[in-house]
Amino acid sequence: HVIEILRDELEWVNAGEPVMRIGRMDRLWVQGVVDANVVNPHEIVNRPVTVTLRLARGETTDFQGKIVHVGLERESSDRFLVKAEVQNRPIEGHWVLQPNSTVTMRIHLGSKDANTAAFGNEPRPIQNR
Repeated sequence: HVIEILRDELEWVNAGEPVMRIGRMDRLWVQGVVDANVVNPHEIVNRPVTVTLRLARGETTDFQGKIVHVGLERESSDRFLVKAEVQNRPIEGHWVLQPNSTVTMRIHLGSKDANTAAFGNEPRPIQNR
């Protein structure tokens, strides 16, 4: 999908200059920070996730996905970055998840305690894939 048009039609551009910004909206990346005292990085690779988006008037909607990347370095002494890819969906021609939305991500580990305690309190925005 075209997100932004940077040049007008028939406008001269030099080789390599961008003319538009495009993005894939059907699948998005969601980033989060995981507490290393609760779960080890190798335990969450390829694990399923549920991402919850808060909508207007207190409504929420969920999206399914999986962890596709675990950071090689710590964000801090006790936290590491994870990235999940989630399937987006349109409603009446508008994508429900949008870049820079703040969401809640639950990583499904099979242990109820680990599921609720894995994430820190720092929300990270959704990224275009």
